[in-house]
Amino acid sequence: MYAFGEDEEEAFDRQLFESAVLDGFEDWQGEYEVFGGQKVRVEIRLSRKDRWIDSVHVIPVTGELQKSMERVFSWMPEGEARKRNESTIRSSRSFAAAGRRWTVNSGKSIWMQSVDGFRNADELRSVARHEFGHVLGLGDLYACEEDGLGGVEAGRYPELAGFHLFDRMYYLVMCDHHAPVSNNDIEMVLLAFSENKFQRFQPDKQGTKVSDALGAGD
Repeated sequence: MYAFGEDEEEAFDRQLFESAVLDGFEDWQGEYEVFGGQKVRVEIRLSRKDRWIDSVHVIPVTGELQKSMERVFSWMPEGEARKRNESTIRSSRSFAAAGRRWTVNSGKSIWMQSVDGFRNADELRSVARHEFGHVLGLGDLYACEEDGLGGVEAGRYPELAGFHLFDRMYYLVMCDHHAPVSNNDIEMVLLAFSENKFQRFQPDKQGTKVSDALGAGD
């Protein structure tokens, strides 16, 4: 899905964008160990067919679309939702959406924002890898004031200890989009799909409990 202004379409490299995004999705493939040593192989099978049950729409937020979104948000009532949406657009943060509540069958979309005109394939790939984690049912590991997230302090979960960098920063895909996918991420995805429930590294403003994949140390 694309929305361009008069001067944007010529500069936008669709092949580069699509290839980078799909590479980011495929980065979740591989061999993993979950739930205390059970081996599992993850395969990502991509299709262009528009199937309602598992389709993911990826939208590059170009200049014209960004202006349209800003206008829509300006019509919203004053409050946290409007503030969060406006902050996301102003900061050029990419984001994933899954309707009112994530479920296995809910419609998913990824809204890709860019500060360089979508010309950096490596950055696009990394961002897509992180946002695909949200599509698969995982929350953010980093602190985000707009979303009421404080981040996960060092030492809280033994299974994350090996990825800890400093304070509340981890070299994991849901914290740093340049980072790889871990065994624990796959464990959380399996729980998301088996329980039909979004999996969180940290509670949100409503105090939603964290994933059962965290805390056991495996």
